[in-house]
Amino acid sequence: MILTTQTVVPIEAIVRWPRTARVFAKYPQHERDDLIAFIKANGQHALPRLVVTPDYRLIDGYNRLDGAEGAGLTQVEVEVWTYSSDSEAVRHAYLLNLKRRHLDTVTAARAGAEYSDLLEEEAAERANRARAEAARGNDHAAKTRPAVNSPSVITDAPLPRQERSSERAARELGVSDKTIRQVKKVDATGDRPLIEAMEQHRLPIAKAAQLAAQPADVRAAALAAIEEPRQVAAAFRNDGMAYFCAGCIDAINKLQEGGGKTDWECLTDEQLATGLHALGGVIQEAQKWHGKLKEVRNGKAD
Repeated sequence: MILTTQTVVPIEAIVRWPRTARVFAKYPQHERDDLIAFIKANGQHALPRLVVTPDYRLIDGYNRLDGAEGAGLTQVEVEVWTYSSDSEAVRHAYLLNLKRRHLDTVTAARAGAEYSDLLEEEAAERANRARAEAARGNDHAAKTRPAVNSPSVITDAPLPRQERSSERAARELGVSDKTIRQVKKVDATGDRPLIEAMEQHRLPIAKAAQLAAQPADVRAAALAAIEEPRQVAAAFRNDGMAYFCAGCIDAINKLQEGGGKTDWECLTDEQLATGLHALGGVIQEAQKWHGKLKEVRNGKAD
């Protein structure tokens, strides 16, 4: 890929290319509104230029293009890049986006899986070109390759293993090859509860990948067991904490007997004992909720 030029072009000349449009999701509406306001205040030159091919297919900058249109601009600043193949252009789109964004592990792994597919596509294109050249008698590699019995190729040293496309994608995206394969395995199930549990970090990626190999009923039972502690915690946050707060208010009312904080020093021993007893009951109830949550988390609940 080669940066050819930087220029300004009419917005209507930019072509939204499906292969790069799906690299990353569009901004939600509130972020798009913020971007439009920023462009109106500072101009499009305050943002990175759009990246396009010589025929103005958009490689990078879909959100910026939407923002420019929303701000009423008629022209946009672009960098024109030349690519050896469509796959190289799409790969550039991934690299540009990944440099600018902080991605969670699941998103990075999904990008790595698609990126790996692109690398394999590029390798296939190169192999096809090489075969076509060989068929025309232009196999330069074969002409320069040493003979099999040449002393230069006789060695006991093992040949280095060629890096797999998934390994290269993992290295460039900062996520492990194993994680990429695990996320891909989970996504392949189409099991939305399982996928969402992984996406929302309620279930580790490795555990989700293990469940992905199980039948649907086994996955459902495992997810239900994982959800139980969350449900107990939610109940504590809702019902338990509501009870706690109500109990505190009741205890304070008993302590104050309608008076202000400055009147507390005038409370009798009996009034103080009544209030503290109410607070004690609240604390005991909170301890019960906490104990129940610990039992569920440790798998000891009935």
